Amino acid sequence: MIGADSNLYKQLFYESATPRCLTDIRGNLVLANYALQKVFGLVQDEKELTEISILSIVDTNLSEVNKTFKEDLQNFKQGFGCETGKIVFNKAEGEKIKLDYIRKRIQLGDKDLISYEWNDVSDKVEVIKSYKIAAESVSLAAEINHLGVWEFEFESQLFKANKKMFEIFGLEHDAEIADRDLFKRLIPDAQLEKFIEAWQKGVESKKKFYSTIEIENPKTGKRIIQIHGKCLYDSVGKPWKYLGINLDVTYQKSREEEILKDWAMMQSLLDSQSNLIIRINKAGLLTFCNKSFRSMFNVSLKCASEIYLKDFLNAEDEKTLSTAIENCLNNPGKSFVIFTSSRNDAKNKFNTEWEFRAIPELNSENIEIQGVGRDISEKFQLNLKVEETLGKLSSLINNFNDVSIWSIDETYHLTASNKYFQEEFLKVHGRMIHPGDNILEMIRPEMKDYWQALNDDIFKNGAKTIQYELDGRFFEVSFSPVKINSQVKGLTAYGRDITASKLAEEALKLSEERLQFAVEGNEYVVWDLMVPEGKIEFSDSFLRIFNFTNKEIIETLDVWSEIVHPDDLAETGSIFEKIVSGEINVFSSEFRILNGSGQLKWVLNRGKVFEKDENGNALRIIGILSDISERKRIETQNEGYIEKLEKFAHLTSHSLRRPLANIIGIATLLKEESLSPIQQNNIILEMRKSAFAMDDVIKDMSDAISFVKGAKITSGQTKFKSIWFIDDDLINNMLSERLMNRVMPKVKSKSFTNAEEALNVLLSNQEETPDSIFLDINMPVMNGWEFLDALAVHKINIPVFMLTSSIDPRDQEKAVSYAQVNDFISKPLREERLKLIVG
Repeated sequence: MIGADSNLYKQLFYESATPRCLTDIRGNLVLANYALQKVFGLVQDEKELTEISILSIVDTNLSEVNKTFKEDLQNFKQGFGCETGKIVFNKAEGEKIKLDYIRKRIQLGDKDLISYEWNDVSDKVEVIKSYKIAAESVSLAAEINHLGVWEFEFESQLFKANKKMFEIFGLEHDAEIADRDLFKRLIPDAQLEKFIEAWQKGVESKKKFYSTIEIENPKTGKRIIQIHGKCLYDSVGKPWKYLGINLDVTYQKSREEEILKDWAMMQSLLDSQSNLIIRINKAGLLTFCNKSFRSMFNVSLKCASEIYLKDFLNAEDEKTLSTAIENCLNNPGKSFVIFTSSRNDAKNKFNTEWEFRAIPELNSENIEIQGVGRDISEKFQLNLKVEETLGKLSSLINNFNDVSIWSIDETYHLTASNKYFQEEFLKVHGRMIHPGDNILEMIRPEMKDYWQALNDDIFKNGAKTIQYELDGRFFEVSFSPVKINSQVKGLTAYGRDITASKLAEEALKLSEERLQFAVEGNEYVVWDLMVPEGKIEFSDSFLRIFNFTNKEIIETLDVWSEIVHPDDLAETGSIFEKIVSGEINVFSSEFRILNGSGQLKWVLNRGKVFEKDENGNALRIIGILSDISERKRIETQNEGYIEKLEKFAHLTSHSLRRPLANIIGIATLLKEESLSPIQQNNIILEMRKSAFAMDDVIKDMSDAISFVKGAKITSGQTKFKSIWFIDDDLINNMLSERLMNRVMPKVKSKSFTNAEEALNVLLSNQEETPDSIFLDINMPVMNGWEFLDALAVHKINIPVFMLTSSIDPRDQEKAVSYAQVNDFISKPLREERLKLIVG
């Protein structure tokens, strides 16, 4: 035992929180404080402790470390000093305690003793082990993912970092930097305070440390760096190490911004759609809905994800929806269409058409169903209105034996038609059509694109009348859009066979174009008389035709009367008086004048009153003056010529007026029926307007036209395998191809509406060269003459047939000048002419 002089030491010894003990030189316990007794589980009193050896305490299941302890104790007895060591102590309940110790020789009174201080480092060892494992994992992850890895030790204030850490900041690698201010040197001052705050918060909260900074890398410029860290603590909760990684996320940030931008654009696009776009899960709960859906059903974006689609449906439609969801789940990728009636919280009713399709995710448990819906309430209203209207007009329109009447909705589905339309449709397209059928799917495939574009144009731009040829027959169809609440929801149409009138019209048009060409080609002199002033103006051709040097010499009526033959003055004067007084409006006369060379010339003078005063007197007269001297000279040789032409004009007029009279009769008959003004206008307005307008033209032109002159190039016979049509008129191309396919079914045909595009194809792909080209003259971008010149420049020798509406002799003469032009054909291309070409 220790003497009384050591009482103070003994008191301090027992009160120490550090496990301590004193042994004699042999290792027997002299003193063991309460802290040590607790660690080793000693319950003996002080007297009994003196009988215990420190070696017996640590001798149980001695490890190699414990054996070293025993050997070191033997050596330690030899002299004074201080040394450290480690042991692993096995407690009775099987727990292992890892202890560090410090022992030294001391003299207390007259006793030589050995002092031990013990430190339980079990937790610290585990932390170190965990740290090593984590460090190895982080190091491997860093190597794989190009991460900057660092650690900071609080006690030594030492930073360690891998090579990538320095590369991120654009610095040379230094394996170990004993500098606690490393980050202060790396991070810009403007962001340093934010970084330190995040660092300190991570230490205090014992949570992960996270910060994003912007740096200026001297090699790569501006970079965005993410810093992640985790503070490790020792057994008493004191910060021990900070482990962290640095990651250059410049590219990821850029991609993240792009993704967010793309999502915002996609969200905006979906919200801009008029259709209802939703996604629901297997239970029918909304996971997404666009603005149109939210607006229709008064749903806020915030609560949209808490709503079931069935909440807006009645019981019967709920079953329909459940069946559709089940079908989608059983048939991923396949669409199912249903029709539902629904209402929002404002009690507004809607008829909706839905198309559902299952969209599987990577996890089949997360499968969702996408729905696209549209409000078809107005369509139902349209159908009701059409049915109501057609119910009243059914008996009337079905009595039309030569007019097809039909209507479609905005999705091209037939809503109504008369009997004649159904008969004609069967005749033309070879199949019956009924209400509800999609008209684009029922017509001939080669006509689908044209009719869809035509209908879309009417939906967008309003009423339109077209003419087209099919199977040798000509048709005229008038379209009118149907509007509900100012929105176009369909169209109505009526069509008729105008083959007979078209042939007559083409003959009349030919005469008109030739007359116009004659005027433009200076075959005629156009004059304009202002009656009150007595002033008359002539076209420039007057000087050449009548050999005058200055047309101003006869700019008044007084001078004009001086050059008219005296024998003809009385008759011309009488006609003039009747015109001025309003007795006649249109006139034609022949008389002689003295030209600039003093020669007598026979002239034909035709004119019309274009303006009158309130009393019916003529104010302005316009006419055409032509030199008919040569005609007069040979008139005796061609006595029957004019009579035949006049007869032809009469027959032309009669042939045109006959179908027009039928149209007017039908319009008059409809007018007498008990129809409202709007219904009358929808059916007959355009028909009556066209009929009367054509009637006026026929009467006027029958009086004006007296001869027709033209020329054509002789056709050859050619065998074809491939033919191109180049014309900016889409309808003419379609009709020509249709005719070509019927007459020559084995010949491949192709159409271009742009001559420059066709030329580029020829230049880029010589293998696609056609056997012949049917070419229009007047086209935008590149006309027919420019195309022919380009063929010559590039030495492309392909037979060309000019297919044009022009009958201008100058165009015909110019066409002859091109060696590769085989024929000059007026539109439209006719079957008999095509057969003549191909033999």
